Amino acid sequence: MNRKVFICHSSKDYEKVSLVKEKLESLSLQPVVLFHASIGSNEDMDTVIKMNIDSSESYVLCDSTNAKASYWVQAEIKYITSKNVQYETIDLEASDINVEQSAERVGRRILNALVKDSGKNEDDKQEIWVFLSHSNKDYEKVIKVRDLLEKHSFRPLMFFLKCLNDKDEIDDLIKREIDCRGRFILCDSENARKSDWVKREVEYIQSKQRVYQTIDIDAPVEKIAEDVLEFKKKSTVYISYTHNDEGLYTQLASMLRDDWDFAVFDPKQMATGTSFSDTITSTMDNALTSGMIIFVITESFVKSPWCIKELSYVIDRVKLKDEVHNVLLLQDEKLNSDSMSQLVLNDKIPVCKIKILDGKLMIDSRRLYWEFMREQISEGVRRKDPNALFILADHFYWDDDRFDNYNTRGMRVAAAKMAKEAAEKGHPSAQHLYEMIISDYPEIENEIK
Repeated sequence: MNRKVFICHSSKDYEKVSLVKEKLESLSLQPVVLFHASIGSNEDMDTVIKMNIDSSESYVLCDSTNAKASYWVQAEIKYITSKNVQYETIDLEASDINVEQSAERVGRRILNALVKDSGKNEDDKQEIWVFLSHSNKDYEKVIKVRDLLEKHSFRPLMFFLKCLNDKDEIDDLIKREIDCRGRFILCDSENARKSDWVKREVEYIQSKQRVYQTIDIDAPVEKIAEDVLEFKKKSTVYISYTHNDEGLYTQLASMLRDDWDFAVFDPKQMATGTSFSDTITSTMDNALTSGMIIFVITESFVKSPWCIKELSYVIDRVKLKDEVHNVLLLQDEKLNSDSMSQLVLNDKIPVCKIKILDGKLMIDSRRLYWEFMREQISEGVRRKDPNALFILADHFYWDDDRFDNYNTRGMRVAAAKMAKEAAEKGHPSAQHLYEMIISDYPEIENEIK
């Protein structure tokens, strides 16, 4: 997919054009911005411009009084239109924040057009946008995280807003981006821990009751790659259900896509001519290693030979290896023990009993996601994984209401204990969390000695 976007602009609009460039780069596009002074003669300029226009897939005019008066801008537009292609327009004489918003809309339209040209639409591709919270001083390290995410078909968003000076504008822009994203990564480092912006971003993400994953960008690239792969495991979902429960599937799929940006497999979108059985098996295999499987256990499910076959297949796979498995059973609480006894279950697979009322699951996306996260973290804790200990401690401390089996004070003590243990095992951010808990609640320190 050709992501090059040629930017027609006047060199006199450098600051506003840089704003557009940064926004398009944050959407993983490749804006081409040429400056006459860096090229040389007019003949060289003409050649370089045409070469870059020919190699680009999309075109944006940064419109302004300066652009209208520029010979080169008019020549670029003339050459672009001679190729019988269209271009997008951004009004640079609007406010900085409006220019940012226009660049965002234009960038998304370009991405949608690129996806359609590749034979898929945006829904089929189910791209997952990820907000990266990071320090601007870690540019090169964050770029590595971005590249790894893109290899796994994510759409990472980075912000390097050097063109904006108004802190209120930056704050408002970042909050709007967080509001419309479902997945978040904290690029943790010494610089990030000193950054007021990173702190404000994380606090705002937490205030929206969102979950974020921490990646230590000071770690070796192999460890960062492992963390990105672990992030991917929490991003793709296969839902096993009967046709009688299609309404429950639709509710679950919508919840996971809209609230958490998960990609959900839809059997209706299978290509014609493919084997249904082979496709389902392959999809479940992929979900076990790089995603998540949810079984919706109802009376109809228990009576369905196909659903029982799917469940048995996954249970057999779980038995083969002693590793973390991304499987969750949502059981209708009305199912009696006789019905459940027909299923051969495995104690490694968590069961979450839920209420179904008038054909709807009485569970919100926060609890659903946390049921899954809790099992993943618990398995990591069982294996003495310091990263899992840290994540669990972080959630205990910040998200009290998610642990309704614990009192608040007990949870803070538990969080401090786990943070301390994770710090002793070498987790880079755990010591900071432990010190923060003790600072807020100094009386806890005596209880964990």
